[in-house]
Amino acid sequence: MTSAPEIESAFVGACLMDPERARSAIFNLNPNDFSDPLCQRVFIAIRRMIADGKPVDIITLLPALRADNELTPEDSLRIDRAVDSAIPAHAAAYADMILTGASARRLKLTLADLAAGINGDPLPALDKLRALVEGESERLTTGHEDVFPRFTLSDLHALMLEPERNLA
Repeated sequence: MTSAPEIESAFVGACLMDPERARSAIFNLNPNDFSDPLCQRVFIAIRRMIADGKPVDIITLLPALRADNELTPEDSLRIDRAVDSAIPAHAAAYADMILTGASARRLKLTLADLAAGINGDPLPALDKLRALVEGESERLTTGHEDVFPRFTLSDLHALMLEPERNLA
């Protein structure tokens, strides 16, 4: 299975190769959906450049990141590799995978927090969990009902028993 950093790299590479094709996907994601810090910084820079009406490509991105002191030589090489490996036509699919992974990470963290914090009455914790599940499920499925099923509490129970399980 492809890891989150590989998917995130492919997404930012696709955005740099064809930002117009990736535009809707860019605005369906949030910076905190990225697990890789470099991909998150690149994503933020791309969104900022689009919002400022600046052209987006690897030539314009690298100076923008350097100006913010956010770029090392190793980072430049990783960005180059991301562009080389990306397929711009797949930007929406990459974004969907990032969104699914981010939702699963948030659910896992919330489950761990809830499991650590339940002392006595579990009903408030279950209400918080139910609200999170409904919110993440809505975020994942809006516009993608044919691709993503809604999460259920049984999915979350299985996730607690098997944390490495992928809900996608």
